[in-house]
Amino acid sequence: MQLGKRPGAVAAVRARLTTEADPADRRRLGRILLAMRTPEAALALEPVIGDLAGDDLVAATRRLRETGDDGTAALARLAADTRLGDDTRIAVIRQLVELSSPASTLALLDAAVAAPAPAVADALARALTGRPLPRLLEAAATAPTAPVLWRAITTAAARAAADERARAIAAMIVALDAVGDFIVEGTLARGLATLGDGDTLTRLDAWLAARPPGARTIALRTVAARALGDNPSAPALEHLARAARDADAGVRLAALAGLDRLAPADGAGPAWTSADGAARRAAADRAIGELLTGDEAWPEIRRGAASALGARCDAPDPAARLAQAVDRDPDVTVAGAALASLVQCRADGVARRLIDVAADGERALPLRVRALELVPALGDRAVVLPSLLDLVRGWRRSAFEARAARELARRGLIALGRLGGDGVADELIAALGDGAAPEIAAAAAIGLGAMGPACPATAAALLADLSTSGSPEVAAAARSALPRCRGQ
Repeated sequence: MQLGKRPGAVAAVRARLTTEADPADRRRLGRILLAMRTPEAALALEPVIGDLAGDDLVAATRRLRETGDDGTAALARLAADTRLGDDTRIAVIRQLVELSSPASTLALLDAAVAAPAPAVADALARALTGRPLPRLLEAAATAPTAPVLWRAITTAAARAAADERARAIAAMIVALDAVGDFIVEGTLARGLATLGDGDTLTRLDAWLAARPPGARTIALRTVAARALGDNPSAPALEHLARAARDADAGVRLAALAGLDRLAPADGAGPAWTSADGAARRAAADRAIGELLTGDEAWPEIRRGAASALGARCDAPDPAARLAQAVDRDPDVTVAGAALASLVQCRADGVARRLIDVAADGERALPLRVRALELVPALGDRAVVLPSLLDLVRGWRRSAFEARAARELARRGLIALGRLGGDGVADELIAALGDGAAPEIAAAAAIGLGAMGPACPATAAALLADLSTSGSPEVAAAARSALPRCRGQ
């Protein structure tokens, strides 16, 4: 008779588990218990849960959940057992989430206090969010140094009634002044920045300002600035604008992210939920624009501000700030990001600006190249195509004397192919004959391939000939372009 079918089989398996150390054999014994389908067998799974994985782990934890109070107690012990792997504890937590009993809530709270690993802490914070906020506050009062509890309280309070949210904020303020633990302080600063009204945010600012200078204080200011982007109150925007002028670049970068999230151009952020949403967006635009064209020293922040304004420059101030950055920012990547943002929102006059930047010999070569890359994305043939054809012809004529002209000719030919239109194929076919400049001939081949079905049959024949060119660069470009030129 097989072990799982004998009388007293559960007891026999339980006894084997007390002495069996081999993981494979322990998994086999766990599957035997799963096959028995009795409450006794389900409870016997507890010591083998840590050896199971995948479907077996899910099935075993589910069996415990379905086995009443004793099963819940087993899940509680497993959830708090820091010797178990993260995947095991998370599987246990998922089963506790399915229960709404006080015992399951207590099990999650006990696990939250047991210093869980980051992945387990994330699962617990999500799980506890659905439990009664007063119960969470009660637990935090007895275990104020458990950051998971404060994370769950923040999320739960954000969707709670005003009086419950106020009680949560009051508890956070008390804890902030008392705990003295850096991780918990960061969690509380995030919570207060997310939930607070004007008085709360002012108090948080004062607490941060009173802290000793150093990396930890900067980290706390950064956490608060980032969290303000989730706060729908009007004062949050004012505090974010101040954070955007913080002495630390990391805080300013966090404030930029918060500003863009609080009042995004698509009208989906928390600042748009109020009647003065448009005014708040304008204020956010100004704060972001100041990071782009004000006294900001860090190119990374200016570049981020330029990108953030890309969805906003239908309004006059962001468009003007972007245009100013294109013309005046000393960092080419920032100017290029600003130019891309003008294209993204199809600002007035941007087609002409792309051509002017590409043609301007006083501009840095990478910015001129960036302008050429952006031409096809804009697609305004009526404005850009005649000028671009003229520019490419001029650059081809100068390609042998000037490296910049050679690079611009190459990029311009590719841009022409992607843009398409009258005269493009003729120009690209002519450039295929630039045998003394293989990079230009290769660019012409790439451009013809980019034309797709609009690529003429005469070009396909030329590409076929060039696919065996003595120049590896030209041959490779021709072979790559030929199927697309034939519409394949």
